[in-house]
Amino acid sequence: MAGKRKGIDVVHQTPAEKFVRLAEQRTGQALKYIGLIGNLAGPGYERTDEQVSQILTALQDAVDRVKDRFGGKPQAAARFRLVPNAGE
Repeated sequence: MAGKRKGIDVVHQTPAEKFVRLAEQRTGQALKYIGLIGNLAGPGYERTDEQVSQILTALQDAVDRVKDRFGGKPQAAARFRLVPNAGE
């Protein structure tokens, strides 16, 4: 079954069909992982306001980069690391 994924003929897809397939898959994955990040707000974790701010800023920056790319402004990918005691 070369070229088929879950019954979909990916070899003969139009660019629009490929976009829809990949956009749904990747957006679903992104939403899943954002939800997992949200789980860190639970009582089983200790965090500082600065750490939360860094996470939310990184997520918003990533969304802004995606908006820019859809608007025709390519952006380099970014990596995320919490900066210890950034607010002190």
